[in-house]
Amino acid sequence: MSYSAMLFDLDQTLIIKKPDTVDLVRSRLSDHGLDTEPERIQRAFANSEIWIAQQVMKENETGERMDDDTFLHHIWAAYQAELDLPLEIKNVLLPIFRGECEQKYELMPGAKETLAVLYAGGVTLGVVSNHRASIRKVLDEFGLTKYFTAIIISDEVKKWKPDPGIIHLALREMGAIGMNALYTGDHPFDILCAHQAGIHAAWMPPNPYYTIPEFIGRPEFEIRSLDQLLRV
Repeated sequence: MSYSAMLFDLDQTLIIKKPDTVDLVRSRLSDHGLDTEPERIQRAFANSEIWIAQQVMKENETGERMDDDTFLHHIWAAYQAELDLPLEIKNVLLPIFRGECEQKYELMPGAKETLAVLYAGGVTLGVVSNHRASIRKVLDEFGLTKYFTAIIISDEVKKWKPDPGIIHLALREMGAIGMNALYTGDHPFDILCAHQAGIHAAWMPPNPYYTIPEFIGRPEFEIRSLDQLLRV
C-alpha cells in the first residue's frame, strides 16, 4: 500500500441507511399510484445530490445560508424534473428530504474488514464527514471508532465539504500533514475537497447515474468496493 494516511466519508462510504432515499421515494410514489422505475429515481437522487453540494459550496464561499423551505424546494424540483411528478406529490416527498422517515444504519459491506487490515498495516486512519455530531454514536455501535486517529464532523467544526479546510483539520489531528494521503467518498465533491486539500481521491459512487462535473476532474481511483483500497 502506497498511502500512509487514509481518510473516509461516512454515508454511502463506511455506513449506509436502509431503506435508502431511492427506496423511500419509490415506496411513497407507489403508495400514491405512481410506479416509477428505480433507475429514474436514482437519476433524480444523483441530480439532487449534485445541486445540494453546489449550494453548500456557494454557502461556504458567501457565508449566506439558504432558508430551509427554499432548500427543500430545490431538492423537490430535481425529482419533479426527472420524474415529471404532479405538484401534489411534493408534500408526500418532503418528509424524506427532511430526514423524518425511519431509517437504520448498516455497515457498508467490507467496511470493518478493510479498516482492520489498514489499521493493522500501520496506515493512519481518519473520518471527514458533513454530518451531525450524533453520528459518533453510530460509529461506536459498529465498533469503528477505535480505528480512527481523527473524526472530523462538519456540525462540530462548522466547516463543510468541499471546503478543504475540513480535511486539513483531520490531517493535523492525525499528524499526517505532508503524508501521502487518500480520501475516499461517494460524492463528486469529495473528489473536489480532496484535491483542493492537496491529497488524492478514491471515488465510490452509490449509483451509476452519478457524474463528475467537468470542473472537478477525475479522481486517482474509482472503486466499487472498499476492499479495493487494499490494492491501491
